[in-house]
Amino acid sequence: MLEWYKPDQGHRSRGFTGITLGLLALHGCNSLYNFLSSSWWRTPLPGIGRVLGDEFSLEPRFLMALILGVLSAYGLFRMLNHPKVVDFLIETEAELKKVAWASRREVIGSSIVVLITVIILSLYIFGVDWLIIQFRGGEGTLFQIDWDAAWDWLLGPSS
Repeated sequence: MLEWYKPDQGHRSRGFTGITLGLLALHGCNSLYNFLSSSWWRTPLPGIGRVLGDEFSLEPRFLMALILGVLSAYGLFRMLNHPKVVDFLIETEAELKKVAWASRREVIGSSIVVLITVIILSLYIFGVDWLIIQFRGGEGTLFQIDWDAAWDWLLGPSS
């Protein structure tokens, strides 16, 4: 029941997937624990609630988070041993070994091009936005334009 399917293959992809989904499950357990904060969920369980002392009392919300964690761990183990999932992860790892990765120099050069492009575009957008604000008029702007009068002059007075 607890045997691994193809135990000698797909170590990296299984490990990365297991760690990622495990961290997500831990976050879910923590979120559930914090969500169940009403007074009933915080009361120690009768009989066994104070076994560990007042600081470490067993509460229903802790048991719910623990049950979710155990079920998540079991589900994660089952998923990472499902033949279709394992075969997919093994094939993905094999394909990634075939990829021609860019050299460090190419990555740095491409990153510099992207950063310069982003800076130029952000300065352009800032300039256009600043000009629109200035032409819009109002307090603190360079151009004090009365737009109602400008539209009346351009289109004629409205009735």
